[in-house]
Amino acid sequence: MKIWNNLKFFDQKTKKVKFIIPYKVLSKYDKKVFKTVLNAMDLISKRTCVTFTNIDNNNKYKGKDYLAIVNEPGCHSVIGRNLGKNVLHLELGPKMFSLKTGLWVRKTCVKHRIVLHELFHLLGVFHEHQRSDRDKYIEIFEKNIREDKKINFIKIKNDETWGLPYNYDSIMNYRENIFNLIL
Repeated sequence: MKIWNNLKFFDQKTKKVKFIIPYKVLSKYDKKVFKTVLNAMDLISKRTCVTFTNIDNNNKYKGKDYLAIVNEPGCHSVIGRNLGKNVLHLELGPKMFSLKTGLWVRKTCVKHRIVLHELFHLLGVFHEHQRSDRDKYIEIFEKNIREDKKINFIKIKNDETWGLPYNYDSIMNYRENIFNLIL
């Protein structure tokens, strides 16, 4: 798997090398809503050697691999860097009035935790519950998982856990009943 290492700069302020992930927003998002995405990118930039740069009107990055953020069905990203456009789907569903609550609601994955989760996929991070040693820590009831979502629970062979214990609180760990057939 390729990582994002072909674009980098030396940050004079921190005296550290930063790896640049160029991105374009290919869909319309409300500024207030998109601030959630920018905040997630900012958090990653502050705590890692990765930074994100908007290239909407910048020819400097023409022909480079880049992240394309789209408002299309689903909440998912590629894992690691691929050639050209690397799509991050962040669905922002239509607003609908809830008779139950009397409020306008929207199905969306533009939420801080979800955006961070998907950005980590882009950086090459798999789900915590897909670790090759996960069976020492958790039990997966495969018969209870929707057929179309089972791929999200396949163990990654030959992964590197760096001797770290399973992180139950990882942003890359699904909650216990996600994609459950039994409600």
